[in-house]
Amino acid sequence: MPAGPDADAELGRIFGAMADGPDEDRRLTVEGRTIVARRRAGSAVWFDFAALCDGPRSQRDCLEIARRYAVVFLSGVPELGSATADLARRFTWLVDILYDHRVKLVASSAVEAEAIYREGPSAHEFPRTVSRLIEMRTHEYMAQPHASGEASGAEAAAATA
Repeated sequence: MPAGPDADAELGRIFGAMADGPDEDRRLTVEGRTIVARRRAGSAVWFDFAALCDGPRSQRDCLEIARRYAVVFLSGVPELGSATADLARRFTWLVDILYDHRVKLVASSAVEAEAIYREGPSAHEFPRTVSRLIEMRTHEYMAQPHASGEASGAEAAAATA
């Protein structure tokens, strides 16, 4: 869905419907660092894009989030380019790891998935991320159980990173 106040209101409505417990402290510690979520309740968590993709984050951060949460909400995914290639890399890690752990991703973005990252050092690899984002919208993907404890290809890659 398009980013902005209307999207945030809709994400809030969906979060309320999907959350399986009362709201919890918005601060959580991942890999020894505090990340502030917009909301957190049971197996659902909601972040702004910058909280997960802008700053000192690694694949291990994504892995810990994927293990803990069955549903991740992400607000305000921007259009990315050469100047923000590091954010695009972190976003790709996040999508790959959430996908491997069958985490449900509910996101708002400034642009359609295909236009998130068209130019930059790894833009030629981004169509795979787009494919995963599109698949993650399907009923088949959404019906899969969360794989919180399973080892995955992404987990093995993070262990060697």
